[in-house]
Amino acid sequence: MEGTGRTIRFVAFLLTGPTYHHTAMWQHPETENRYLDPTWWQSVARTLERGRFDGLFMADLLTFRDPDYVANGGQMALLDPIPLIAQMAQATSTIGLGVTVSTMFQPPYSIARAMATLDIISNGRIAWNIVTSTTDSDARVMGSESIPPREIRYQRAHEVVSLCMEFWQSWNGAQVVADKATGTFTDTKRIQPVSFDGRFVSSHGYFSVPPMPQGHPVLMQAGGSGPGRDFAARWAEIIFTLQNSLADMQEHYRDIKDRMVAHGRDPRDCAILTSVDPIVGETRSIAEEKQAYINSLIKFETAVGHVKAHTGVDVRDLPLDQPIDSFPPDAISIGSLEVILK
Repeated sequence: MEGTGRTIRFVAFLLTGPTYHHTAMWQHPETENRYLDPTWWQSVARTLERGRFDGLFMADLLTFRDPDYVANGGQMALLDPIPLIAQMAQATSTIGLGVTVSTMFQPPYSIARAMATLDIISNGRIAWNIVTSTTDSDARVMGSESIPPREIRYQRAHEVVSLCMEFWQSWNGAQVVADKATGTFTDTKRIQPVSFDGRFVSSHGYFSVPPMPQGHPVLMQAGGSGPGRDFAARWAEIIFTLQNSLADMQEHYRDIKDRMVAHGRDPRDCAILTSVDPIVGETRSIAEEKQAYINSLIKFETAVGHVKAHTGVDVRDLPLDQPIDSFPPDAISIGSLEVILK
């Protein structure tokens, strides 16, 4: 956008499985499908860095949301993104690296420790994509009976992030000195123990990881519901959003910035990234031909499984021409879909 005084930021969206936004792209003849090869992930990061991307982030799904995905290759994550981000950090030097970790199931100390370690070994390039998890299948695989309501999940998320921030700030600028001459390793007088008692999480003791280069990881969020937007306006420095029209994008932008002001934040302190799935061709007709081809690869079972994962509704039991706005409102698990149905 030369001459406008504005800069376009590019952040790549990755998932450690067959695909994310298009359920059949793994079947394309030129797709490599090297999800289990660590050197491939490093090459992806290096390619994005060479292409001047500002960052990448790894989405995550805790379990298979529909059994048809396992057979047909839909929306799933095959590997834990944290070790992959560590490998990408070692293979690159400038690109930002985001990793998705849910606030629902891990102790805040574990989250804070992993994020701080990643930020240190990447020389200050880590972002935490904060999610609250959305499905009962996530809860069951992690040992719970069901996922709490959205309001409760976001109340917990506020506490988790607040506690993580206390961990990261508890060293008060102290550093590991390791002065052999004086025998001083670090100034422990400056390190404050954390004492936190919330409704959902608590912690008492010392945070063991020294201060990270950024102070805290960049906080990233993608909530599209009312509670999700309010959470993002309170904490996020990057927001990833999926909107379906220019008007929706503009409404989302205005709403987030207004909510930030209500939280006492400067609206300029958060970048909003809108999802774009480009299909590139020398001409529009060539691009449309490519789109038609990859769409032709989608299997019916995978498509209905994808809808079920996001709505909780098995459309196989419904007439295929039934409008999506007839779904029960409390069935929608993804906040951005609620906007579409308004």
